[in-house]
Amino acid sequence: MILQSKIKLLIFAKKNIYLLLFFVLFVKTNAQQNKFDSLKKELKTTTAIEKRVPLLIEIAKSIYISIPDSSISYCEQAEELSKKYNLQVQLAFSLHCESRYLLLKGDIKATIDKLTQAIAIFEKNNEKKGLAKAYSLKSVALGRLNKHNEALEYLLKAKTIFIEINDKDGIANTLTNIANTNCDLDQPSKGLDALTEYKKLNIPKSGREFYFEVSSGNIYYKLGNYVEAINHYKNCTQIAQEFKMLDSEITGLTLTAECYKKMNNLIAAKSFYTKAIDLSKQNNLIVEESEALKGIISVYEHEADFKNAFYSLKHSKAIDDTIFTLEKIKSINDIESKLTITEKEKIIAEQNLSIEKEKVESSSLKNKLAYLFAGLAIVIIAFILLFYNNRKTKKLFTLIEKQKEEVEFQKEIIEIKNKDLMDSIVYARHIQGSMLPSDKTMQDLFKESFVLYKPKDVIAGDFYWTEVIENRSVLVVGDCTGHGVPGALVSVVACNALSRAVKEFKLNEPALIFDKVNELMQETFSKSDYEVNDGMDGAICIFDFNNMKLHIAAAHNPVWITTPTNKTEFWDETWVLSQINADKQPIGRFNEKTVPFQSKTISIQKGEMIYLFTDGYADQFGGPKGKKFKNKQFQELIVSISKLPLEKQKEQLDTAIENWKGTLDQVDDILIVGIRI
Repeated sequence: MILQSKIKLLIFAKKNIYLLLFFVLFVKTNAQQNKFDSLKKELKTTTAIEKRVPLLIEIAKSIYISIPDSSISYCEQAEELSKKYNLQVQLAFSLHCESRYLLLKGDIKATIDKLTQAIAIFEKNNEKKGLAKAYSLKSVALGRLNKHNEALEYLLKAKTIFIEINDKDGIANTLTNIANTNCDLDQPSKGLDALTEYKKLNIPKSGREFYFEVSSGNIYYKLGNYVEAINHYKNCTQIAQEFKMLDSEITGLTLTAECYKKMNNLIAAKSFYTKAIDLSKQNNLIVEESEALKGIISVYEHEADFKNAFYSLKHSKAIDDTIFTLEKIKSINDIESKLTITEKEKIIAEQNLSIEKEKVESSSLKNKLAYLFAGLAIVIIAFILLFYNNRKTKKLFTLIEKQKEEVEFQKEIIEIKNKDLMDSIVYARHIQGSMLPSDKTMQDLFKESFVLYKPKDVIAGDFYWTEVIENRSVLVVGDCTGHGVPGALVSVVACNALSRAVKEFKLNEPALIFDKVNELMQETFSKSDYEVNDGMDGAICIFDFNNMKLHIAAAHNPVWITTPTNKTEFWDETWVLSQINADKQPIGRFNEKTVPFQSKTISIQKGEMIYLFTDGYADQFGGPKGKKFKNKQFQELIVSISKLPLEKQKEQLDTAIENWKGTLDQVDDILIVGIRI
């Protein structure tokens, strides 16, 4: 929690306008959902391409804030249709739409590439509003790269166009961005000029005024004119109250307090910090409360009010500190148990004292005095024992508390690192998934096919790849070195090499494609300072359905073909399996000398099954004796299911390997692709 609080403090300085913008967009969610539903309904009834493309872009915009990962698919559909039907202006709007998503995901290079293409099309077709918006978005991307001078140039271009087409909203947004960019360039006076120009627009009062006031306050704060900054921060607070922007109101209060603190007016600073804290507590806005607490701590320190400073620091830390582990509970129970034992010892000592007193009273005076002294001795000893035990317990409690804080701190660091790592791996899975052909693509290329894909980890070294070369369908099934993250990284290199071999080098024969992929992968790995002996096994098939020919090249992994032998009734036919052997070498870097791959061409007939696979299925341990499944059993299974429908084949393959594996772990990625001719 300590780390998280520090991170939130670092973010606070830059979040002002963006946090508030996200809040306004959040309260529009319902309206956006309604708009999305309406646009989807309209899309279903629209057949004209020139109308479908703008609808796809509008749908993407309607869900961009709420579900950006879904919005990008609509942008890509719009781009594909625009290219197919040569709709140049719509293509530019599609590219602009995609660039917003790429910027959100932090892919600045891809963002700028898309915007550069869009700008060229907008300029050629004199589409001024689209051009101005593209300029504005490119300025944001350049700002992320700290290229503020270039960002300012694009903003000035955008402003000129918005003025030309009399788009007041565009002018207003651009002026606010110009002000902020000048602040980044340490030119607050120029930023002030932009805001003065903004004020002359006389835009009707709305939530937009909040951003103007915050920008003004930030500029005066940077100029050291804290009195004027306070006036603007108070104005933005009033606007936030009027438009029910609660977290923005708290931000305004906190910024006002910061100015008073800079002016050394600690009483006023404390007052505004306190208002921000109280409002945060009333509405359970934890982040805002934490920020205000951090500010008021420094005020208490200036006042030497260390008691309140300590309380505020402790309360800030305790905001998220609500989860107790079993170890914490056990430590507390141990302490309580020790305290209970001490209390019992005290009771026993008091009972012994009472007994001794009764004996003294029933004996002679001499004996009474003796027992009295003995009783006093017991009491002293008992109190010494209690004092010793209490002192020992306090030391133990202090030690446990210290250890508990250290454990919590380390646990927080580990949790944050683990979460960041898992988030990265899960996102990598989405990226790898985007490289694989979609179900629709597979159905378009191979009308009857199935894919059984079972990665061992979140991401995999196995992959499948498709392309169309001269009206011939291409399928590659690859098994890269390793699995998990290393295997996935090698698969990215392999897919890139395949794409380059086909698209850049225009190769159309299996062996030549694999030779070029081998060359490109070795070239990639040779650039490393370390020796990287990674590569892949796999097979490539080029299907020539017009001439019923199949062209094959294979690296270690063979291709299996099953053919019916009885030509009477299809479902009663007996099937036999033939194997197209592979070259005994992998693709990529390895210790032995490579030779060119060999292409094989065979005739195919309708009804036959083609199977491409990796070695994960046959290498899986399991069964009664915990042995490998092996190729022979795999072949027998393939022959037995060849006559079944494709989905049934996939189901039986999956069931068979799961039953074989039982409770054992999966040892490698599993990939099988089946295609019926």
